[in-house]
Amino acid sequence: MFNDFKVVLDPPPHGFYTFEDNVSGRVIFESSHEEKVGWIYVFFHGWVNVEIMRYSQPGGVHGAGNSNNTQKWSDKSKDKEILFQTHFKTYEGYEKLHKKTRYEWPFVFSFQKETAYAYNLPSSGHYSFTTSTNGLSSVKYKVVAVHGEFGQRDDDIRWMFNRNDPRYLKEPPLKPTGIFLKLKEKLGGAAEQELQFVQIRASATIDPWIPSAHKWDLNIDGKHVPQLAPPEMYDGLQARHTTFPFSVDLQLPANIVIGQPFMVLLSVSSSSNIWNRNPPAVLLKAFKMTCYIIDIVTIGEQKADEKLKTRPVWEGKRLNVPLGPQPVDIGNIYSFQIAGEDVVQSFDTKLLHREYNFPVELTVEVGGKSFDAKYLSCRTTLLCPIAAMGNQMLQTGAAVRFKPDFRYNSRRSFQQGPTNIRLQGTYIGRLSHDGAGLDRPLAEHSMMEAAISLSTTLTEAGILHEFPGGTLIKLLPSNQPSMMDDKKFRNSGSDGENLRRLFGKSFRVMEAEERFPMALHLGITDPKHGENISIEFPNVFDSADESSAKLKEKEKGESFAMNLSPVALFNYRLWCLATHQSLSGEPEIHDIEPLFEAFQRDLTNHRNEINLKFAKVASRTHPMLNDVLARLGIDVSRGKGKEVEPGVEMELDERGEEQLPAYSLY
Repeated sequence: MFNDFKVVLDPPPHGFYTFEDNVSGRVIFESSHEEKVGWIYVFFHGWVNVEIMRYSQPGGVHGAGNSNNTQKWSDKSKDKEILFQTHFKTYEGYEKLHKKTRYEWPFVFSFQKETAYAYNLPSSGHYSFTTSTNGLSSVKYKVVAVHGEFGQRDDDIRWMFNRNDPRYLKEPPLKPTGIFLKLKEKLGGAAEQELQFVQIRASATIDPWIPSAHKWDLNIDGKHVPQLAPPEMYDGLQARHTTFPFSVDLQLPANIVIGQPFMVLLSVSSSSNIWNRNPPAVLLKAFKMTCYIIDIVTIGEQKADEKLKTRPVWEGKRLNVPLGPQPVDIGNIYSFQIAGEDVVQSFDTKLLHREYNFPVELTVEVGGKSFDAKYLSCRTTLLCPIAAMGNQMLQTGAAVRFKPDFRYNSRRSFQQGPTNIRLQGTYIGRLSHDGAGLDRPLAEHSMMEAAISLSTTLTEAGILHEFPGGTLIKLLPSNQPSMMDDKKFRNSGSDGENLRRLFGKSFRVMEAEERFPMALHLGITDPKHGENISIEFPNVFDSADESSAKLKEKEKGESFAMNLSPVALFNYRLWCLATHQSLSGEPEIHDIEPLFEAFQRDLTNHRNEINLKFAKVASRTHPMLNDVLARLGIDVSRGKGKEVEPGVEMELDERGEEQLPAYSLY
């Protein structure tokens, strides 16, 4: 009987997935007979599998040709770390599916929505190769679909919902052995697709910090370097058999981009005053750098520190590079770089850690005498050559733009508050119109202005945020990787204290400690329309997420009067620019760039929903808008975008320009 049940994924934008991408596709079912398909679940998984294999050599007579002399595996321990997992039921029915009919059920998953730290997800692949055939550790990402028949309980797969279920921790889903084979037979149908995921680096400027030097201390006898002292002093130095201490100092950067040249600084210095008054000639004669690729696997208290490969970086002999107390960049002279299929970005998970060591061996010549130096522990962080697009990454080097204070119409900046905030937790807030629903309708324009003002302030402070639906605003933890930690922008105080100081510069912070001891309430006034907007973050001062969960559930249960999506905010600001509708007297074009920075990914993915008519008219008086539209992939001249509805008559105003209709969210 023909039965086709499979998962088909849409091609990733770069040939592989990054944390900025969505995973979309379809579950497809087709059969030559009518099928009693009652439900279909789709799972999105990411996990790390690790194993530690111990081997022993059996006792017996050892000798050539004796099989007992062969090493054999005697013990194997394994563990699993779940990076993320999510699922939803894409189909539920009570009637047979027709034969010879192709059924498709679409799905979309987002790496960033499934885990708050998607930027730190390691690249997929096999790690810790100790033999040519056994990959002891792996990182995998999969989309898995399973289906059952009418009346069949889904208890057989509910263990996949629970990340603490021991069956799930032992083996990945649908492995064709043990419980997974029985599960596949019992359910009657399962399919999966594995993803290729590449961890990319932050779009922020790479930290150029260079750690302190690795020193190799040496001594040279004074008779080998007569130029150290004037001739009249030389005989006295020989008589005393004077030796002079010196050191060869090696420095590597803290971060190296894979495939790109990196610096290696060499210098020679001495604590001797005689040496420093008349330093001898020092030449670098030989230099060798290798790369140790190291995986550290952890299972419980057991660790296996394994050097996977020794990869050459550069080796040179018969060199004549002069060295002195000032560092010389050997890497720039000989273009050092590291790359290869087995070289991926450094990462660190609970069970698997990838790091790199660059040991160096060199020879220097001082006064005709050669000295060898070895540096065995030169560890650095490797970064991916592919950078994030920037919409979700903290721009540490970006200038802080000013956002006007709508209460006082003053030009206060954020100099007294934190200019770069890295949140440790996730916080969900909600915008509401004070008095709406009582005796007047919702002030949609004021809500949009408040959302844009809040978003701009968050963008300026480097706070990642999104509008997940309705009038909710979600603040996300900082996505600045620990390996890229910029010590110049450390938070001072808790999340709640930093947010209170930040919002206190532009919005009213409504103190209500008696009623809302764990909440942060903000107020924004729209003077043009005379409306007040409130924003509530119920759990900013509490690490528990119960209040946010309740707020989110309450929002889901209500019928949305409006949806503050990134496209809606962008279209609204385009409409303001096109119709010369201004709130504060400040050019509203200043809001376009922050909206682009904060929501570039969403705006790019939904660029067909951006109103082209608004963009066309607005770009006439604001040519700089064309640059943002071009970066979003919108060509105004070719008509790529969402036009106004057919049949809407465009009238000319007194300046002869097209008069646009009133902006609507629908």
